[in-house]
Amino acid sequence: MPDFNRAEVIDPVIETQILKTLDQIEQDHDVKILHAAESGSRAWGFHSPNSDYDVRFMYVHKKDWYLSIYPGRDVIELPINETYDVSGWDLKKTLHLAMKSNAVVMEWLQSPIQYKSNPDFVNEMIAFCQQSFDRKALMYHYLNLGIRDIDKTWRTSNETQIKKYFYILRPAIALRWLECNADGFEALPMNVQALMEQSDVPEAVKSSINELIEQKRTKQEKAMTEKIERLDEFALQQYEQTREQLEKMPKSPAKQINAADQFFQKWLI
Repeated sequence: MPDFNRAEVIDPVIETQILKTLDQIEQDHDVKILHAAESGSRAWGFHSPNSDYDVRFMYVHKKDWYLSIYPGRDVIELPINETYDVSGWDLKKTLHLAMKSNAVVMEWLQSPIQYKSNPDFVNEMIAFCQQSFDRKALMYHYLNLGIRDIDKTWRTSNETQIKKYFYILRPAIALRWLECNADGFEALPMNVQALMEQSDVPEAVKSSINELIEQKRTKQEKAMTEKIERLDEFALQQYEQTREQLEKMPKSPAKQINAADQFFQKWLI
């Protein structure tokens, strides 16, 4: 994977605005942001010049907020504009999703672009996910994600937006990574090029994907491409192979409720 150059991906002026926005969220909602990172094409490694910034964060309220008989909203979302898409999950929601092996939780933690983060929280959250995540559930996540976008994209036209092509390809590459890294799924990279370099994706497929990445970096967000046969075959074969593997895998383990309670109580403010 090429060296990651943050300055080429994140405009420092916009990053300053993002940090101010996160500080304002803490004040307006009386919360503590534990981790905030980029989650989108800029972190995935296939952004366009006009890609927006997908800022995602995990936060915690003060202890008394959780004592109400009426549960409060567990998501904070700001209005979306052409530059920013900013939203976050309450810690309790984050832990619930982690116990379901929600891949997005780990992706936020592994993002190569972090804006505001408590390193102790991140390390402990990764360790919790390592104990709680179930490989079978994680595989189902990426399989369903890719198949959903095949149904949205390939069934309607012989060409598609480059970014939507990546919505089909990235889950397939993640599944290939999981096959090649049987004992380390908690370190599954978010970046597409890192996923390819750490797995056995065929060289011809890598080359075609890297060409698409370069195209997207110089074109507008809605730029189109024709379908590429070797990429279509790679994705479809991977999804079929994953289906066969899932049929043979044992039932998922029980949820780690006690561990989640202890984690939650430790990070209350």
